[in-house]
Amino acid sequence: MRTIQLLVFTLFVVISSILTACSSGNDADLENPEEKNPIEVKDILAKDLIGHWQCVTQKWVESGDEWQSSYDTKKDEYYIEFNENFTGVLDSGDDQLMEIMNMYTFTWSISKGVISYGTSVTDKWYIKEFSKNEMTLYWADGEYNITCKFKRDAGGTYKPVLGNKIMRITNYYLRNGITKDNLRYYDFKYDSQNRIEEWTETVTDGNGFKETTKYSYEGNIVKTNFQDYIIGENGYLKIGNKKLSPTIKGENIQKLIYDKNEYLTDIEYGEDPLKKGTIHYEYENNGYTSTLNSFYEKETYQYIYNVEFLNNTSINLVPLYTYGGYFNFTLELFDFVGKRPLYLPREFVYHGKNGSYNKKEFIFKKDDKGRTIQIREVTNLSPQIWDIYYENITDEPADDPTGGYGTIADAVDLGLSVKWASWNLGATGPEEYGELYTWGVPDAKSGYDAKSSRPDYLKEISGTEYDIARAQWGENWRLPTNAEQAELTEKCKWELTEINNIIGLKVTGPNGHSIFLPAAGYQNNVATVDHGEIGYYWSGTRNRLDAGKAYPIYRFFTTSKLQINWGWAARNYAAGADDLRFYNAMSIRPVCD
Repeated sequence: MRTIQLLVFTLFVVISSILTACSSGNDADLENPEEKNPIEVKDILAKDLIGHWQCVTQKWVESGDEWQSSYDTKKDEYYIEFNENFTGVLDSGDDQLMEIMNMYTFTWSISKGVISYGTSVTDKWYIKEFSKNEMTLYWADGEYNITCKFKRDAGGTYKPVLGNKIMRITNYYLRNGITKDNLRYYDFKYDSQNRIEEWTETVTDGNGFKETTKYSYEGNIVKTNFQDYIIGENGYLKIGNKKLSPTIKGENIQKLIYDKNEYLTDIEYGEDPLKKGTIHYEYENNGYTSTLNSFYEKETYQYIYNVEFLNNTSINLVPLYTYGGYFNFTLELFDFVGKRPLYLPREFVYHGKNGSYNKKEFIFKKDDKGRTIQIREVTNLSPQIWDIYYENITDEPADDPTGGYGTIADAVDLGLSVKWASWNLGATGPEEYGELYTWGVPDAKSGYDAKSSRPDYLKEISGTEYDIARAQWGENWRLPTNAEQAELTEKCKWELTEINNIIGLKVTGPNGHSIFLPAAGYQNNVATVDHGEIGYYWSGTRNRLDAGKAYPIYRFFTTSKLQINWGWAARNYAAGADDLRFYNAMSIRPVCD
């Protein structure tokens, strides 16, 4: 009897366990698919995911039914790409991938083997398996789930940088601040995968010149109508055979070396001992250096970043406006030769074998979407300019949303008689130079201007109708008077400093608050002078009105550690013949009461 009772009790426990398991399993499907499908890989970091993952197979399961698809990875469709800046793109080819249609861009993060993507907190991919070159992802919604197997792309197929798509770049010299000279256009077209399909260079001056380069992609070969190139496993140039080898200075490249971060570090080119050469790249946080050594020459290019301007468009803008490109221009422009710099250089310096030297400096403008819309030289009175147009291009570049006078700054209380602006007129932040303006013209555009009329009877224009700070920023902003500049000089602490590679002086007031004054130089009728070395700042005060001479008072400082000088300088020379007159352009730091 006891035996029968024990059997009945055991049978009851087993049946209850089965019913309980079935019930909890259904709930898990609906509420937490991770419980039914425990994550097997949890120690994956974001850096492990970064790259291009092509789907090999995709399996769907719904209410016990299963079906599966396989894909040809050579066609480079059905993929997920994870980028370093935590953006990504998914291409579903002609069907779906992980329940997503068409091409889909997203932001992502990863924690404990779970990838969260998009804007919904419930959008998740679970990593079931992971190795260096293979990964399995799982997605679930109740009893419906998808399992996808991916292979990290090692075929060398070129993968474009997924940034703002540039359609045209216009390049010219601006003569006398008005005329566009030596005008040329660069026009770009892309294929369905955002790879460059063709680009056309058109020159309108002289005899006229027009040339179109067309691109096609077959496996690890990038074909153009001029030459074909082999792409390696990292997605950049690979040295294969003579026929498909790029050249430098007319010599075939023998070897390319990339570091662990996929930046190009060394190039060896040439076979003839007299024509052999090497190029070495050194990367630092504030820029990079490239040095070429050969029997005939040695040259070095040093680039210094402007970290406020990312180099994140569909075009690598760096070789477009700087010198020192060793490859065919069409290769550098589209990242075939290595990982591009993260930022746009604001300066580069060239040193040649025989003491030759050249230095170029640039400023940049953004539109209201944060995109770089213009690159401009600052070391030439007729600067070279690049206007950049994105999708849905217009005839002219987007207007500067600040009108050329910058964003209105914060008023900083230094413990003085007036408050000082936190940045210069024409800037949008403390670490920017801002623009250079002439004196006494309330609507002056940046740059030298000897034509505009100015008041010839006022000793002080601060706060008047001739004050550009009052006219452009409004309210109670104005030019500082000579006395207010003197107060800043005498009552504050001055320190040489640098913010985001911009050199200037930190000025700390009696109450401990501070402002930063960058050394932007000044512009005369020839060029921009002392940019990055000396700061020149207008006051609203004239020094005198007699004998027909009425020079505005300005202040200057140097950034040499051996010669920091902040003092008023209405006349730099005893004879007065070389004073900086009002039609030269200088920085303006407004004040308010």
